[in-house]
Amino acid sequence: MAEADLAKTRTRLRVLILYGSLRKRSYSKLIAFEAACILYRLGCDVRIFNPSSLPIRDSVEALHPSV
Repeated sequence: MAEADLAKTRTRLRVLILYGSLRKRSYSKLIAFEAACILYRLGCDVRIFNPSSLPIRDSVEALHPSV
């Protein structure tokens, strides 16, 4: 399917993967990286968003640049 899409549009399918845990060893982070590997092998352009630079909920004002 990815090859057919690549032939038609000349661009790969772009996928952004988000995970919400900030712990060093978390299951959601592990599954996000595993999904990224699978999607990459299927021919997708995969990016993973690292939430470590974001502040914890309600710890800063809504106008903070990271928010």
